[in-house]
Amino acid sequence: IAVLLIAAGLYFQWSLPLFLTGPFLLFFPVLAAGWRNGQSHRRAAARLEELNAIADDFLQAAKKGELDEVTLMWRARQLQTALYHHRIADAPVLEWIYQYARKRMEKLANTPGQFGED
Repeated sequence: IAVLLIAAGLYFQWSLPLFLTGPFLLFFPVLAAGWRNGQSHRRAAARLEELNAIADDFLQAAKKGELDEVTLMWRARQLQTALYHHRIADAPVLEWIYQYARKRMEKLANTPGQFGED
C-alpha cells in the first residue's frame, strides 16, 4: 500500500506537505495497527517457545518418574495456568467480534453429530 501511495504521489505530482497531510496521514493508522499486530505476534511466539520448554521439562520429568503425585499435579496445574494466560494475553479476535459471534458458535459447538462424522 505504501508503494502505491508513493507511486500515486509521484504520478499526480503532489507536494510533500500535501502528501504528508493527505494520503500519508490517512494511511498512518493502518501502518500503526500493522506494527502493533506484528509486535503482538512476536510476543505470542516468544510465549509459545517458553510454554514449549515448560511442557517438555514437565513431560520428561513425568516420564522418568522423578516426581511424586502431589508435585506432578502441582506442575500440571502450573502448566495449565501458563496456557490459560497465554490464551488470554493477546486474543487474535477483537472482543466485539467475539461477543457478536459467541452465541451462534457455542450453539454450533454443542450440536451433537457435527464433529467426528465420517
